[in-house]
Amino acid sequence: MEQPEYLFVDRTGAPADQVKLIPPVVVPKEQIEAEAERLRVWLGDRRVLPRFATPMVRELAAEGATPGPTPRPRTLSRRNQTRRPG
Repeated sequence: MEQPEYLFVDRTGAPADQVKLIPPVVVPKEQIEAEAERLRVWLGDRRVLPRFATPMVRELAAEGATPGPTPRPRTLSRRNQTRRPG
C-alpha cells in the first residue's frame, strides 16, 4: 500500500522552537527481566490480544493474509469485568 507523500512548507517566517529533549532513562537489564517475570506470573496461562487490530494486521487482512487470531470484541462492559488482585 503506497502512501502519498506530503511536503510541509512553513511560510510564516517565524523561527522554529528549540527542541527540548528529556534526559534518557537507563533501566538495568535485571530490572526489566524481573518485571517481565512478575508479569508472566501475574498473567499465568492467559493470552493478551489487542483490543484493536494493529496497522500491520489490518494491512495483511486487506491483502487476504491471515496472520493469526484477531481480537474479539468485548462481551462485558468494563464495569462488569472482575479485576485481578495485585
